[in-house]
Amino acid sequence: MNIRAGKIIFGQSTQSFLNLARELERGAKFPELILTGISHTSNLVVLEGHVRLTTYFLAPHCIPDEMQVIVGFSPDFEQLRD
Repeated sequence: MNIRAGKIIFGQSTQSFLNLARELERGAKFPELILTGISHTSNLVVLEGHVRLTTYFLAPHCIPDEMQVIVGFSPDFEQLRD
């Protein structure tokens, strides 16, 4: 994985992701992710929280069985997908 290998991506170090994963393993709690979709039956997209989501996947044993998220729906969202 690029992050674990310490790759520089778009001129940025990935060390902050590893630092956050270490904090998560020490018991840190993150705010809710914000997700959006076209309707309650559509796929959801992460609108805010990409860093937190990446951090969870660096420490998958820390992903809670249940997670509170904030979800918003708008049929206009589909226009923004392209």
